[in-house]
Amino acid sequence: MIEALTAFAVSFVLTPAARFVSHRFGLLDKPTPRSSHSVPTPRIGGLAIVLGAAAAAIAAGALREPMLVRIALGVLAMAVLGLIDDATDLRPAWKLVIQIAAAAGILFPLGLDPVLVPVALFWIVGVTNAFNFMDGINGIASLEAMICGATMGVLLLRAGDVMGAACCFAVAGAAAGFFPWNAFNGSIFMGDTGALALGFFFGAMVVRGGAPRWLLALPLLPFLADSGVTLARRAMRRERVYEAHRTHFYQRLTNRGWSHFAVTLLWGALAAAASAVALFWK
Repeated sequence: MIEALTAFAVSFVLTPAARFVSHRFGLLDKPTPRSSHSVPTPRIGGLAIVLGAAAAAIAAGALREPMLVRIALGVLAMAVLGLIDDATDLRPAWKLVIQIAAAAGILFPLGLDPVLVPVALFWIVGVTNAFNFMDGINGIASLEAMICGATMGVLLLRAGDVMGAACCFAVAGAAAGFFPWNAFNGSIFMGDTGALALGFFFGAMVVRGGAPRWLLALPLLPFLADSGVTLARRAMRRERVYEAHRTHFYQRLTNRGWSHFAVTLLWGALAAAASAVALFWK
């Protein structure tokens, strides 16, 4: 658990620094009619999460495994992609191409059955974007990352995968360090910088395995269900699925007057329930 504490400390300290940099260079998320906030808000808090998790994982010596190194490089690529997008608003097609390339860089050295490669690619890219889609209100994505990271860490530790568990605990701790700055007053967002990196990490860790993959994936269920159903409904209505909107289930609750924190706690409870199934499954 030292990885979680180290990552928490680094992320907690770096988040206000990221907020200062955001203000200094104008990297602000300006509200639109589809936004859940009303004032321009710093949007690169994900840097603190990524740097906190990286510092803890490196200090623990967890990045000695080649597969974890490749995942770390993919996470770094997603953080850079997200940072560029937060600053310039990249076209969705470009983001998708880069995500597929990063996922492919992880999969092909694994020697998967060729039939499974498209499935694994779809999974990693899908989780990456689902996590990003769900990062729409204060606290929801960082709380999900805390629960997912902790649950995956315990599952991997039970299976004897110490290095994989250390990386997951580091991510959980880094998300926890960011959480207070975002959840309680929305003073900074993780932005695509954090959401894409976290989604990629969790998707890639499920593919890597080390414990039963379906158990590792269970904590992601609330995010995947909300994103998947919403995307399918929008596609059936022939809407432009890549455009911003306010029709996710969590957004519908805030539209009805629920507070960000109440909705965040509800989705956290759903993730915790799914995690309990994973942890106590025999």
